[in-house]
Order: sequence, then structure tokens, then C-alpha cells
Amino acid sequence: MMFRLKFLSSTNKTIKYLALIMAIALIFFAILIAIYSDAYYTCCSDDLLQYFKIEEEFALKLKTGNLSFYSFSNYLGASFYADTYYIQLDFFTIISVILSFFMNFEMAFGITEMIKLFLGTLMFSYFLYLRKCSNKAIFVASLIYFICGYNSVMMAFSGFFSLVFYYPFGAVCIEKFKKDNKLLLPLCSALLVFYNFYLGACVMLFMGVWFILSYFLDNKLIDVKNELLLINPELKHVTLIAFLVYLKRGFVKGLICAMYMAIGILIAAIILLPSISYFLADSFARTDNFYKWSFNAPEGYEKTSAIKMYMRILGNLFTPTYSTDFYGFINDYITDHNSLYITITGLMILLFVFRLKDRESKIYKCFLVLEVVMLMFPFFYMLFSLNNCPYTRWFGMLNFVNLLIIAHVITVTDFKFDMLSIKSIITNLLLVVAIFLTLNFYLKSIYGKGIINVMSTNNTTNEKLMDMEVDVYLLIVAISIVVLLTFLSGKKIQKHFNIMPYVLTGELVLGFIFMFGPKADNYNTIWFSDRKEEINSYMDKYLETPYGSDFSRTHVKSYINDDYVYADNFSRTNLHLSDLRVFHSFYDCNTNDLAGIYYDNASKSGETRNSKLVLNEYSPFIHQTLGTRYVVVDSTDNYNFELPAKYYKLLNDHGQYTSYEN
Repeated sequence: MMFRLKFLSSTNKTIKYLALIMAIALIFFAILIAIYSDAYYTCCSDDLLQYFKIEEEFALKLKTGNLSFYSFSNYLGASFYADTYYIQLDFFTIISVILSFFMNFEMAFGITEMIKLFLGTLMFSYFLYLRKCSNKAIFVASLIYFICGYNSVMMAFSGFFSLVFYYPFGAVCIEKFKKDNKLLLPLCSALLVFYNFYLGACVMLFMGVWFILSYFLDNKLIDVKNELLLINPELKHVTLIAFLVYLKRGFVKGLICAMYMAIGILIAAIILLPSISYFLADSFARTDNFYKWSFNAPEGYEKTSAIKMYMRILGNLFTPTYSTDFYGFINDYITDHNSLYITITGLMILLFVFRLKDRESKIYKCFLVLEVVMLMFPFFYMLFSLNNCPYTRWFGMLNFVNLLIIAHVITVTDFKFDMLSIKSIITNLLLVVAIFLTLNFYLKSIYGKGIINVMSTNNTTNEKLMDMEVDVYLLIVAISIVVLLTFLSGKKIQKHFNIMPYVLTGELVLGFIFMFGPKADNYNTIWFSDRKEEINSYMDKYLETPYGSDFSRTHVKSYINDDYVYADNFSRTNLHLSDLRVFHSFYDCNTNDLAGIYYDNASKSGETRNSKLVLNEYSPFIHQTLGTRYVVVDSTDNYNFELPAKYYKLLNDHGQYTSYEN
């Protein structure tokens, strides 16, 4: 099996073969979706509507030297400093820009998304190397990192998906700092701010958590005690004094670490301060309050049940999750952006740390107990997500440390686990009970009845829950894996045959399918990108191309009927390429105020205004308000689009496209 392969004897070979496996998998997937779906890789539709189009405009204007500090083309007009939430000012954007010279920007950006996962996994493997994990541990934990875990759900948005790289990058910078490479920290924190000032703050919080945990892992109290006794052999109560000195040294080192990170934040203030100023002055955030074990959402949002939250966490802990499926319970968008899945086999390896008695294992045990507490109380959701809503993107830091624990356990045990011992049987029995309770809750949510009577009905009160039927089957598979590994992973059996690597390999293949599989349903994105280029070519040829301060708008009305049913309301300003639908963010209150003018009072709730489809109906009027100069109509589509003659004059009728001037 792969864990007996010769390349595991060398760290360099281990990482090279890891890179080769990832490259083959990603290239295979890219070719597959290009042939099967006529598509390039994209996180999901929101990516196309937000990150892709804003990054596309930034790249195009950057290449043409026409970058400005205000854009009229995204949303209904926004400051450049507002767009920095979507535009990643880092080397990933540079990669996209370079690739865009040879292909459509969307395809270039899709390739960059896969590069993030590739480089992020390599960075994680390098981090494990710095932590002195074995080659076998580096290989196994890195494969799990590549295929499973929180990175799957992060694929919902491009900006969030970059955390797959920045979490291990931040951890590596902390490791380098501890080895007196202090100048890397200011560079790291500055880069994080330029990448995304909100998500960068989340990564810096994680770096703080990792610094504290690693201090206890790398510094022994006994060393401080012996040092004090050498200085003063007559010292009494040395244990308490040594403990206080131990904490003091950690606090001082932590303070120095924070100061170096603060220097980087000050360097990045050139982009951070205007962005903060914009958001404080021209945006609003939703507000939630929490009471004990429940979350109360504001008017216009469903109330979040804590039990649903916690059961969903358990579900994502035991089974792989679709990378675009975060509407698990009653379309609960905020609280279902989470996954802690590291494979059931990986979870059993993680829990095996409670069987180990070395010093590091004891510290990891304490962290796992603390992790359970953090998952139970809403306070931690608010703290680490930097929001007063339970936005669960911060789970990445927990998953990161859990994978480190798995690597530590494999390093200590050399991938040999006795699951037939009394302690392991009890642990695995509790694991089965937890999965069973989760399965029962899912069945009740979907079918209205528990595990015993589920076959007697197929009724459900919420069609969205039907999307989770596959989770039910995977929970049954999870129970089977735990039982199988428990009885076939005894010491005597493992001497002849170790089944665990085979089961883990199967889970990794399944996880890869679940992570990338839904992306193959995003049909015709290549064709759609070509259509955008075609429309732009028409506009460049037959319409005046605006330059300088002439921010005239062009609105393109076209309905394309295909399997994905793109509703491509294009919007073009200056050198901006054609957009997808008119879309805005609920953080842009100016847009909300303007859009509210066109709505009746009954439809002014945040959820209605934030719909990606609602503004399509109002887009001609909104563009008229904002000063649309041209309207281009696709005359080959079966769509009756007429403009009042007294407001618009026919400018050009050239076969497929007809243009009007306001």
C-alpha cells in the first residue's frame, strides 16, 4: 500500500510525490469538467457574480493602466476601497493577471483557484516538516488537507478559499519567528491585510492561537525549574515560581510577536485605513444577539436553532460535505458554512491521541477538550468570525490543529493502532453513538420520523432538506467504517494485514468526489465566457469606447436558455468586461437605499434586496437612473425587449445585436 512506498523514506521525495499526486488530480478534474460540462473551475455562482467580475475589472484596468479609485460597473457603483473585500491584492491575483494574457480571465481565475489548493497543501506539508513530523505523517495529513476538511466548504467563495493557503502560511511564519526570523512576521501581517482585511484578521487571530499552543508544546516547565535552581540552589517553592516565570516568558514572547505583526498592519494602513473609513461611513452590518444556547436573527431572517447548529457540526464532522451545500437546515446560510470533516478514519486516528502518554499528546488532549467548549458557546463564534452573527468560517483553525494532531499520532505510532483495547473500544463506541444520534436527527428532519420508522414515509416539510439525503447514507457508511476498523485493527491482525490505509484511501477518493463533483454541474462557463468576449468585441467596434472621466454605462439585455439558465444582464462601464447579473452586497447600504426606491414597502427586507435575481427586473430603470448611455439587445434570443422611442434612439442594428443610445 502507499504507506510502504519507498519515497516515504525521504522528506524531499515525499513532498515531490505529494505534489505530483495533487497535480495529476487537479489536471484530471480540469480536463474532465472542460469535456463534460464545457466549464472551467469556479467555486460557485456567487463567485461568478462577485469575486470573478470585480477581479476581472481590476485585472483589465491594471493591464491597460486605467485603474481608478471608484468604479461604476460593479454593484451600482462602489469605492475601490470597498472592492478590496473582493479583490485579493496578493500574488494569487498576479498569477491570474499573468494567465489572463493567454486565456479568458475567468478561466485564468479558475486555474488560480486550483493553484491555491495546490500551494496551500504544500505549505501545510512544510509546516508539518517544521514540526518534525515523520514523512508518513506529512504525506497522510497533507492528503487529508488536500481532499477533505474545511477547504471543501471554503470553495463557496474565492476570497474564503484563499484561507487554504493563508492558514498554513501564518503558522509557518510563527514557526520562523520562534527561530529568530522575526522580519517575516511584519511581511506576513501586511500581506494578510492586502489579501483581505477581514479574513486577514481571522488568520492573525489563528496565528495568536497557534503561538500560544506552540509555546506550551515547545517549552518545558522543567527546563525553567532547572535553570532557576542553577541560579539559586537555595530557592524554595521553586515549582510555583518556575510556573510563573514560565508564563511570564510566554507572555513577553507573545507581546513581541504581536508588536512585529502590528508593524505589518501599520505598513498596510495605506489600504486598511481608507477601507475601514468607507465601511464605517457607508455600510451597515446585520446585527444578531444570542441568548444562552440559541441565536436570534434580526427581522427578515429565520431564527437559528442552536440544536440544528450543533447537529450540523456533528454531521460535517462525520461525513464529507458538498462544497456548495451550505443550506442544510431551512436555508440557514449563515450557520451552515462549516465543515470539520477529516475522514472517519482520520477522526479515529485523532482520538487515538488519548491513548498516548508523551508530553505533546497531553497538551493536544487539553486542546481537544477546549475545542469542544469553543464549539458549544456562541461567544467563540462571534469572537473568531469577527461578527455578531455565528459565521463559522473560523472552523478552519480547529481543523488545522486537528490535522496536526493526526500527524503527531502517526509520527508516534508509525500508523499502527490497536483498536481492540478497552479504551479504544469505549472511544469508538461513543463515536458510533454520536453518529447514530446525528443520523436519527437527520432522518427526523428529512422524513419526519426517526431511524426505526423512517421507511414508512417519504414526506418532508422542507424540500431543501432532501438535498441532505446523501448525508444519511454517508452517516451509515461512517458507522460501518468505525465498526470495521475497531475489529480489524487489533495488534495480532495488523501483523498480517493493516486495513486502515485501504479504508483511508477509499475515504480520500470519496472526499475528492464530494469536493469537486458539484463543480461539474456548473455548465457552459467556457461558452459563456466566449459569449462575453463576443459582446465586448461588438461594443468595442460599434460603440464609442469611453476613456478618462467619461464613465458612460452600457446595459446589455440578453437571455440565454441553456441547462444552467444564465440570466446574463451585462453591465459595462469604461474598460470593464461584460458582467453577469446586476448584483449588490448587503454591506453596500447606498445600493440598498437606491434599490429600495424601486421596491414597495413589503419587499424592503434585507433578504429580498440581497437576491441575485430581484435586481434583474429593475436593472433597466436603475441603469437609467445612473445614466446609462447605451443599451445593447441580443436580437436572436426569443425575448421581446422594447425601449421607449422618446428616450432611446436606434444606433446600430448589426445582425445578432441591436444597440440604442439614451
